[in-house]
Amino acid sequence: MPDLECQSQRGLRQSVRWGERYVSSALNQKFAGIIPAGIYQGFHLRPAGPMLVEAYHGDEGRSVAIVERAGYSLTIIMDDPIAVRIPAPGEWFIVLEAFYIETQPGYQRIVARQNKEAHHVVLGKVSVPADSDLAAILPEDAISEDLREDSGIATQAQILKAVQYLSGIVEELRCNKEAVWTLDAPVEDGGTLTLPEGLKYLPGKHLLDVFWDGVGCYPGQQYEEISPSEGAESDAIRLLFAAPAGSELRVLVRPYSLQSELPGINIPADVAERLAALEQRVNEAAFIEPQYGEENHG
Repeated sequence: MPDLECQSQRGLRQSVRWGERYVSSALNQKFAGIIPAGIYQGFHLRPAGPMLVEAYHGDEGRSVAIVERAGYSLTIIMDDPIAVRIPAPGEWFIVLEAFYIETQPGYQRIVARQNKEAHHVVLGKVSVPADSDLAAILPEDAISEDLREDSGIATQAQILKAVQYLSGIVEELRCNKEAVWTLDAPVEDGGTLTLPEGLKYLPGKHLLDVFWDGVGCYPGQQYEEISPSEGAESDAIRLLFAAPAGSELRVLVRPYSLQSELPGINIPADVAERLAALEQRVNEAAFIEPQYGEENHG
């Protein structure tokens, strides 16, 4: 009797296995549906001549993308810049497409298409008005990378870029920003108090400590945060008591969150978790317990 524990279940198979007829087919199937299709490095667009755009590496110095088609995950590498001709005026997707079949050579190419297919990876879009001078070099604003399909996985280059960005602000985050000054003119009850130049905070995040003549003020009782617009930093608060000229004001801004979007960087979940842990350590190192007075002044 055969050993049932060693038999495969019907409906399951190994993509790379003993006796595999075509190893390339097996390898190209191995990560289909697992590694997201999209651009991992490079593949940027720029004008290259009359009705021409060029795909080039950009700052990454290398162009790598994954195309998923017909159940295969195909890694496409561009060694040298490639010029793509725009066929006519109109709206054109610049796409990377590839095809693999185990019995004959496939292909990979960058082309202009009026319609995007499911197996395409979009590098960008080119808009050529009907009245354009077709003999002139395409202007830079004719090319948009807004629809560019970047991958959802952080590459080593992206992680290094994030690290470089963070290294420039961590030391700043370790220190509370603080200003102490004396009012030259009185501020009436309900009046706006503009903070000294360079001192800003993010409203709604409970990052402020305000002291009047050495006594801690309570938010909502002695002052209110002023939000210029959603998500924007503010440089002013509203005092809920009358502060005479000569009063000493001290404002402390505690560290803000590292979870804001980094410029030009997609933050996958695993990287975001590491940033959250870093943020916690930085905030713990920088936090100064506010010393509120026993009395409410206002």
